[in-house]
Amino acid sequence: MNALGSNLVLYSLQIACVVAIAFAGARLFHVRVARVRLAYWRLVVAACLVLPALSRIAVPAARGVDPGAVSRVGLSITSAAGAPAGTLAWLIPVIAIAGAIVRFAWLMVGIVRLRRLRGLGSFEPFDPELRAAVAAVAPRAEFRWDEGIDEPVAFGWWRPVVLLPRRLLDLSPEIRRAVVLHESWHVARHDWFWLVLERAIESLFWFHPAMWWAVDQIELAREQVVDALVVKATGSRHAYLRAMVVFAGVVPAASLAAPFLRRRHLVQRVTAIATAAQPSARHSIAAAAALIVITGTSALWASRALPLQQPDSGEIYEAGNGVTLPAVVTEVRPHYTDEAKALRIKGTVLLTCVVAADGQPTRISVVTSLDSVHGLDDAAVGALQQWRFKPGTKDGKAVAVRVHIEMKFTLK
Repeated sequence: MNALGSNLVLYSLQIACVVAIAFAGARLFHVRVARVRLAYWRLVVAACLVLPALSRIAVPAARGVDPGAVSRVGLSITSAAGAPAGTLAWLIPVIAIAGAIVRFAWLMVGIVRLRRLRGLGSFEPFDPELRAAVAAVAPRAEFRWDEGIDEPVAFGWWRPVVLLPRRLLDLSPEIRRAVVLHESWHVARHDWFWLVLERAIESLFWFHPAMWWAVDQIELAREQVVDALVVKATGSRHAYLRAMVVFAGVVPAASLAAPFLRRRHLVQRVTAIATAAQPSARHSIAAAAALIVITGTSALWASRALPLQQPDSGEIYEAGNGVTLPAVVTEVRPHYTDEAKALRIKGTVLLTCVVAADGQPTRISVVTSLDSVHGLDDAAVGALQQWRFKPGTKDGKAVAVRVHIEMKFTLK
């Protein structure tokens, strides 16, 4: 459980790095096409989700060592006795899992509420012109008028439903047309499916503000895609902007339904509509390609810079009695920190770890500390995380073997 807690912290840092680099890339290339931004942020979130898999295949590069300092490494086998006791790191995954359970339970409550909303409202036909426009965009959508809501919402996959507030009937036909077409496009694009998926991701990563922010960028870009489609269909920016002002600040009827407007997105959406411009296709393609490269590179870099400890399964063996010792394949020397060199701290850090059947060190802990203040203990652990082994074997089969590693810090 301690390893799981450590991995959760490292994974959170990986996500923060990827999202931060993605934000910098978005600001640098300033893509104006909403569809490209939507695809980009979906790619960023997908990259964050696959970071644990990338950590399994990423092979970190060796860190440089100051020529004025030498770190000698030795490999020895001892028993597990003397390994430090577990820390409170086990609380981290417990809290994360408990929070996710609560969030998913609330998600289920939202789905139940949608089922109740589905039975509300009454059917009233649109005028012929609007009915034809809706049929051309979302023929499967079922529209209902409801007194109990203040903002239009769309939800449902197999039987999509759009609830419209009755106060919409008091507004001008242009505004009514813009609002109805907005929800129609949500239905036509199956946006409710994506919304539920995003809420599930937010529930799983309830503790991570960077993931929440990235998902919010997806929601904003999706709304801007729909905005552009409606403005193109109606040919009137002013009517659409007036509709947005009418529903600004209204509380959505349900968190799992696609609303007409979220207040936090109002400024960005109004600005995008008011300053809409058609960028060149060449610029859009070049920016999209650059952002794809940035996303992939940042994900690989985060996996290398903050590698996760790979879990081992099954029995852990000690060397001897038919169990062979793992052999070092990739050895990374620990970094001698400037503070430790200045204080001329030297000596040995004794580490214990389990070399898993795939040759990766797991369950790393410090048995004998040399320097926990100026970074030598951490440097030894960080270096060992980057080692790779030919796994130990039992009866010719690779197995997990516990070993102790000595890392000696000496000064010339």
